[in-house]
Amino acid sequence: MHKNLKSIISAGVMTGALLFGTSAYANTEDTGEVAIVESGLTPDNFFYFIDGLGENLQLFFTLDGQKESELLLQFAMERLSESTQMAEESKDEYITGLIDAYLATLEEAQEQVSEVIIDELVEEEAKEELSEKLEDVTDVEESIETVLDEEQLEELEEKKQEAFLVANVVKDLDVEKVISLRNQGLGFGQIVKVVTLAEESGKSEEEIIAMLNEGKGFGDISKELNIDPANIVKKVLEREEELIEEAFEDAKESGNEEAIAKLSESLATIKKQKLQFDILEEYDEIEQELAEELAEIQEELAAGEITQEEADEKIKELKAEAEEELAELQEEAKEEAEELEEEIEEELKDEEEDAKEDEASVKPEKSEKENAKKEQEKQEKAREKQEKAEEKAREKQEKAEEKAREKQEKAEEKAREKQEKAEEKAREKQEEAEEKAREKQEEAEEKAREKQEEDEEKKRDEKEKGKDDENEDEDEDKDEDEDKDEDKDEDGGN
Repeated sequence: MHKNLKSIISAGVMTGALLFGTSAYANTEDTGEVAIVESGLTPDNFFYFIDGLGENLQLFFTLDGQKESELLLQFAMERLSESTQMAEESKDEYITGLIDAYLATLEEAQEQVSEVIIDELVEEEAKEELSEKLEDVTDVEESIETVLDEEQLEELEEKKQEAFLVANVVKDLDVEKVISLRNQGLGFGQIVKVVTLAEESGKSEEEIIAMLNEGKGFGDISKELNIDPANIVKKVLEREEELIEEAFEDAKESGNEEAIAKLSESLATIKKQKLQFDILEEYDEIEQELAEELAEIQEELAAGEITQEEADEKIKELKAEAEEELAELQEEAKEEAEELEEEIEEELKDEEEDAKEDEASVKPEKSEKENAKKEQEKQEKAREKQEKAEEKAREKQEKAEEKAREKQEKAEEKAREKQEKAEEKAREKQEEAEEKAREKQEEAEEKAREKQEEDEEKKRDEKEKGKDDENEDEDEDKDEDEDKDEDKDEDGGN
């Protein structure tokens, strides 16, 4: 079911790749600007192995941890770029191998990035840049994901989530705690999961590690502790947004235009990620509901309550319902993405105008009257912006409430249908039991009648037999009398 649903939405807007566009990139050393990473040679080229040899040589001669981290992130991004090119050229047979290589490089990169992050000698700005790059390198095109089988897709999602958590959580961890956990043989990805699961469950890191040592995976532990890993990611996103908003306000107060520009972009990225996350959450809810309904159909079929033909018809209806719901989700995603883009552009435009006005207001040739007017206009604009934001928030809240009501009504409708179905089934079962009881009663009565008739027939036969015996005795007596008469006649003649 999961794979089929992924195929249904492959042409939609379920990930950042289709919502906002994504591409492989690297930061240039001199300018810090984003540059596209070209895929170079691809696996369908005979000399592709030379690329791998070159990358290994670069890593071999790189002794600086920060540089090694940047190289690994670049190589991971190149694997994604090559995968995208193979997908575009319909050479799907190469994608599986490329994603395996990407996952291996991503894991190596997150370990190296984490080493840099906990190094007290490395500047905070460099740590932040590496964290951002590690997070960015987890963006995978939907066209790539649809080619992967269920097992590899699951591994990809797990590694992407792990890298995201490493990028956003390691920097806030206690260094001594990290070193202690490292000494126990845990990788940074494992450390982040151990710490976050401990925080969410209220258990200690030692208790989580003990569960790991029992042979349980992180997924099993999450289920046992009743923790949804998605909630951890959501909390991380919300915490990141709060921190960036605080830094943004500080930058505005200090007039640091470079920081304002950078933080504006970071806020926009976080908002996009939250939107993507919300959409994927809704998708997961739809998928879970469908999986439950499919399981019910399979149970009914196994119990013999419905025929294969009826099961196929129900599954057909289920698929149609899924396609309809996903189409609605896709449309909502497009609308929300467009609204968010407009909101981000508007905010950036307002910030630019505010910066220009601030710069103009400090010019000596401007009179106090003009400055006061500008300040008044600025305050008026701020009020309008606030009112607009509040209106948008109300609309969003109303939309969320409406969606919640619709969801509740749908759930109630399904519950009613299920109840009616159960009652109908109970009635059918009762009628079937009553019919069987009637048949059994009729059968018993029929047997009783047959037995009675049989007994009566037997009695009649016995009675007739008695009469025959009497007649036979009478005949014998008559014959004896006749014989006696004959004897008398004979004696008289003599």
